[in-house]
Amino acid sequence: MAALRPETAIRKLIVDDATLGATLGTRVYPGAAPQGADYPLGVFERDATTPHHHMGGVSTLKYARATFTWYGDNPTTLYTMGEDVEALLDGGRMTVTIGADSITFDTLHLESQQDQMLAQQDGTGRAVYQIMQTYFVAYQNS
Repeated sequence: MAALRPETAIRKLIVDDATLGATLGTRVYPGAAPQGADYPLGVFERDATTPHHHMGGVSTLKYARATFTWYGDNPTTLYTMGEDVEALLDGGRMTVTIGADSITFDTLHLESQQDQMLAQQDGTGRAVYQIMQTYFVAYQNS
């Protein structure tokens, strides 16, 4: 059985949230969004994982960074969504279960955020806005 990945658990928290689910639906994709996907949408990836060590060896605690990048053509909607994601996740300590797998976040906090307007990306002539949020997590798989 594969361990539940922290970025997958964070995605579940986001799409299961009533407010964010109404805005995003399930349009939060690992790696890259499918071509032609509707806005707003999110793409996520794990940037790094570091095992925790102590005098007795490797512990079950791990540290990771996961980046969620949000895209949209309406800056007001996108910025509000970014604030909603931050309010949901930042400072979180919780257990997330998907199927038979669980992960416990001992620490989950926003480490950095970058906002920008991108050059035309999709051939429609409309501006595309981007918010990149990087979260630091300390976690243990159950």
